[in-house]
Amino acid sequence: MLNGTFRLLAAGGQNTICNRAPTLSGCGVNVPGLGFTKASRILFDTVTTYLSSTARWEDLAYYASQAAFFRYNTCRPGTGLGDPATVEQDAVNKAFGAIGYPRSSPPLGCNW
Repeated sequence: MLNGTFRLLAAGGQNTICNRAPTLSGCGVNVPGLGFTKASRILFDTVTTYLSSTARWEDLAYYASQAAFFRYNTCRPGTGLGDPATVEQDAVNKAFGAIGYPRSSPPLGCNW
């Protein structure tokens, strides 16, 4: 499933399994592609830095969203200003949502 999520995050589009099973959870979610470099950096950071050994699939979108935020945000600490990597966090949420595991918590903002 992580390979499918990576493909969606990199190239965008819809989950290809939906062609055979259109009633699955997440079918119809259109993921904006971030490109190979951003997708690989986000998922690499997720599995090497943010993911705990007890994490469940249900939690993976949350950790990937954290990785996207901390790699790509332009927040200025203490000001609440900047871009909290909303494009990247949204793409992560949609990619995991397309395989049936959307992020269950709100994205991180500049007031963290």
